[in-house]
Amino acid sequence: MKRNTLLALVALGSLLVSCKKENNNTSDGSNVSYQLVAADRSSTLGAVNTESSTLQTAAAINWTSGFANVTELKFEAKNKENDISYRSGTDRHIDLFNPVASAGTILIPSGTYDQVKFKLELAPTNNEPALELEGNYNGTPVILRVSQPIEIKGAQQNVTVSDNNGYTAITDLNLSTLLNNVSANSLNNATRTNGQIILSSSSNQNLYNRLVGNLRDHENECRWKRK
Repeated sequence: MKRNTLLALVALGSLLVSCKKENNNTSDGSNVSYQLVAADRSSTLGAVNTESSTLQTAAAINWTSGFANVTELKFEAKNKENDISYRSGTDRHIDLFNPVASAGTILIPSGTYDQVKFKLELAPTNNEPALELEGNYNGTPVILRVSQPIEIKGAQQNVTVSDNNGYTAITDLNLSTLLNNVSANSLNNATRTNGQIILSSSSNQNLYNRLVGNLRDHENECRWKRK
């Protein structure tokens, strides 16, 4: 009986060591303000000649405005070889083309962190989509309307947090990668609605799914600075 109890305690101890540290209830540390800013605001496409498989022409969508509804912030990293994860709920409608719009703050304990991931959870809120971008393609208005929850990732190699100092983590949402593996031909042939190309879950779904996939897959650069 004693042997079984000892084995159970050892197994429990191993499980606790291997788990990620979740949430942050300590007052020791500093608040980190998250920002999400549209960067590289031109997405280039290529028109492919199907006979020769050579690039004929290039075109681009120039994104001019957009917003996001942020519902949760995440901080994931390694600290002294331990995986850690902190979360903070938020409710912010942010202008992606306004470089000072805050998506909320998260309290991070003091320490040095490696392989840092800054994540923002976007979700539809107040009858608005999770994310919306507007732009122009060869004189035609383009609207990307993301109606499902989506996570945007930013990355930094390492950061140091010290007590009672404010920090800002600015994730540059790289719009130049938004149309990876999308040809100009497919956009030229997209359905127009009242003279607009609307990319949504109910309009031009194939293109929409490709763009949303690119948003999910891309790990954006993040700038870390002390206030």
